[in-house]
Amino acid sequence: MRVFLFLGLAGVAGLAGCKGGEVGCQDCIIDTSNPDADADTDADSDADADADADSDSDADSDADTDADADADACHSYDPVDLFGWTRDYDIQYEDRGPGTEQQSGDGLDVDPNGNPVYSVGSSANVGDGSWDGFEYHYCDVNGPGAFIIGGSATFHDPQAGDVPVMFSDSPARKYLPAEATMGSGTWSYNYTVQSNVMNTPVNIPTQGQYTDLGFESTYTVGAGTFHHVYHLTNEFTQDRSGVPQNPGPATVHGFSDLYYVKGIGLIYENTVNSDDNSNIMHKELTAYTGLSAQ
Repeated sequence: MRVFLFLGLAGVAGLAGCKGGEVGCQDCIIDTSNPDADADTDADSDADADADADSDSDADSDADTDADADADACHSYDPVDLFGWTRDYDIQYEDRGPGTEQQSGDGLDVDPNGNPVYSVGSSANVGDGSWDGFEYHYCDVNGPGAFIIGGSATFHDPQAGDVPVMFSDSPARKYLPAEATMGSGTWSYNYTVQSNVMNTPVNIPTQGQYTDLGFESTYTVGAGTFHHVYHLTNEFTQDRSGVPQNPGPATVHGFSDLYYVKGIGLIYENTVNSDDNSNIMHKELTAYTGLSAQ
C-alpha cells in the first residue's frame, strides 16, 4: 500500500525496522487510539446511509446492498468500491531490490473506529522483507473526490520480526479529484500521518500539492497499453523529526509521477527524493483481474 507521503503502507517500512529507515510512500499511518475526528465527522451522509454496516454484526448482506448503492459515489479511476478484483505490480521500494505487490478489492468494510470505508488489501515481498495489510478509502469525505482514510499492516522483517502498524491521515487525504473536474488544475493538502507502531505513537506532518496534467492518449506498462490515461504529479514535504531513531533526514522532499486508467486504477507510480533523486517507490502494473479498462 502506498506510503508516508501518499504512498500508503510501504511508507511505514522504515519505522518497522526494515533496512534503510526511510518511510517510503506517502500515506501510511492509522492510529486507532487517536481516532481521526475529520474522518468521523465527514463520513456524515454516507455513514447514515450505511448504518446497517456500522451496527449490524451480521452486515454481509447489508454491506453488499450498501456497496451497490454507493458505487456511483466512488471514483471510476480507482474503483475501490468494487469487490473481488486484484492488481499485481512490480515494485522497487527504496534500495531493497525488486519485488512484487498484489492489491485486492475487499469492498465495503468498517474501520476500527466504526466508520464505513472501502478496504483495499495489500501483500508485498521486497528484498528480504514483506508486508500484509489493508488501506482504507472513501469518497467525497472533505469535498468531492477520492480519499485515503488510513489503514493497518504487519511488516515482516528478518531483523525486527513482525511489526504491526496502524495509521490514519488527519484530515483524510484527497488523492484524486472529482471526475467532473479532471483535466487541469491543482490542489494542496496539509495533514498529519498519525501512526501507532508497536504501541508507540508517531506523528508525521505532511504537506504538498497535486498537479493535474490532464490525459495522455496512450501509456504502456507491463499489463499492456492503455488509452486515455490520467496523469498527475505530487510534490510534497514531510517532517520526520518526530520519528524515533530515524536514520534519515529530518525533512524529506519528494516528487511522485502517477498514471491512472478508468476502470482499473493506478497503473504506474514513480516517487523519488527530490533532494538527491534517490528512489522511494517505483510501481508498475503487470496484471489484473475483475477489472476492465473503460
